[in-house]
Amino acid sequence: MSMPMIAAAVGMMVCCSSSSAMMMMGGGEETPGPGAGGGGSDASGPTFDPPEVPTDEASTGQCYLSRYTDMRLAYRGDATKALTNSANRDVSCEISDEEAQCYLDRYSDARTYAGSDLNGARTHYYTVGQALGYDFVCPPGKKEIGCYMGNNPDMAAGLSAGGWGVEYNAFQHWNNTGKEAGLSYTCA
Repeated sequence: MSMPMIAAAVGMMVCCSSSSAMMMMGGGEETPGPGAGGGGSDASGPTFDPPEVPTDEASTGQCYLSRYTDMRLAYRGDATKALTNSANRDVSCEISDEEAQCYLDRYSDARTYAGSDLNGARTHYYTVGQALGYDFVCPPGKKEIGCYMGNNPDMAAGLSAGGWGVEYNAFQHWNNTGKEAGLSYTCA
């Protein structure tokens, strides 16, 4: 490297943060920190600002399905129909700390994105998970009911497809019988 180039690089390092300068010198791009306020990363992982909670009808319908396993299974993802059966239930997209933690526990891509930050979990759900049909309900959700049927094939084989369908009937079986019997819904 010639002397003028070294001087320019040193000057750039003085006026810019060392990580930004190193990225520019290496030809890469600096990745902005997570969160609406550009929060950064520390030893415990990324930090996120509280996300803006969606309030439109399509989002609240999806949040409703993500909060209530019985509705997700009964209406098979049809949020508009599910909302017609929402009397006395929370239809907001406000995700509690417990729900955000359950979301992180369920989805590895959410953990990769947010670490252990609950606002990061909420942000991931609003920006990625909602479109993927992810649930933030604490177990058992749709994913765990699928595992419940896989873990207990004899029980699953005896379920009727009538009414709201096999998955819904498996969820009811777990609530009415399987939980007390100690049957597992844990996904391997």
